[in-house]
Amino acid sequence: MAVGRLGRIAGGAGGVLVALAASMIGLSEMGEVVVIHSAAAGGAGARATRIWVVDDDAGLLVRGSAGKGWVADAVRAGTVELDRAGATRRYRVVERPGDDARRDVNARMRAKYGFADRAIGWLRDYDASTPLRLVPLDAAPAPRGTGD
Repeated sequence: MAVGRLGRIAGGAGGVLVALAASMIGLSEMGEVVVIHSAAAGGAGARATRIWVVDDDAGLLVRGSAGKGWVADAVRAGTVELDRAGATRRYRVVERPGDDARRDVNARMRAKYGFADRAIGWLRDYDASTPLRLVPLDAAPAPRGTGD
């Protein structure tokens, strides 16, 4: 009888975790979501990642997990491509080290994405994120699918 009860508890907890994960995925798709393309390490091809972005006078501001995935790839390569509003544009990647830069990006993300940013922040440590500035390399975005 105790095994059955433990199984029900474990099943219930698993269900809660699945629902929580699904909610976080749904929240991460709220608001403007762009696709950043970074060159994977070791020439393994490009990595496409859906992220949030905020506008800045010098370009765009983004954040991600320090030293992992697309952030590590983007910093290593120094450039990325970003799909936004139906156009693809190339950017130079500029690290923004320090707590002040991190707080600035976090505040701008919270202002733009509101509750979704707060809720995801309950599970992610934004204070350990890496803030980056993306500076446009071209004068205007190229429409996707033109072959240019």
